[in-house]
Amino acid sequence: MAADQYDTQVPRVIPALELAFRELAMRSRLYVRALQIIEDTRKMLPQHAESSKNNETDTSGES
Repeated sequence: MAADQYDTQVPRVIPALELAFRELAMRSRLYVRALQIIEDTRKMLPQHAESSKNNETDTSGES
């Protein structure tokens, strides 16, 4: 009985797992790319980087 269940369920489970892993990999690549774009954008805005550094220093000075 268990062998019959194995033979009928495994062929359906493996493609579902494969699809899930492919989707996960694609989302991971998109997430990494989004982080790269954000970092590149920050590098292109030096005045924003300087003001955020000043804010961090001001905050630590107040506390």
